[in-house]
Amino acid sequence: MPTATMAPRRKTEHPVQVHPEYLAELRRRIEAGPGMRAVARAAKMSRTTLWSLLTGTAGRSTADAAERARRALAKLEPAGAPMPPPIVSVRGPAHHAWIVLGEQLLAEDPAAVLAATSSPASVRAAVLGRRRRR
Repeated sequence: MPTATMAPRRKTEHPVQVHPEYLAELRRRIEAGPGMRAVARAAKMSRTTLWSLLTGTAGRSTADAAERARRALAKLEPAGAPMPPPIVSVRGPAHHAWIVLGEQLLAEDPAAVLAATSSPASVRAAVLGRRRRR
């Protein structure tokens, strides 16, 4: 009787990397909250896979694994501030330019960016002027 074999995993040609700071924050929240075992169980992954994701070892820091861990954490701690998704889709050149600007500003002064994002109306007014919304 022939034995069933699994097809070898195909190497991802264009892997999407999750930023190490995002993984560090996710790890901090998991360790301070429900813990590795509970999140791994809720995310339907092994603790080893979760640990590899959060430490960035063994190529496990995939967007899919990070999203599964993020959703599991949100399910286990619904009252906590939710983590943003690990990947943001880009709508076009203008959106990409805005993201690049945000990255540059964050590198210079993260506290100022956080303060500015707490008041979206003032950022809107600074960028677009005092035009009325349509």
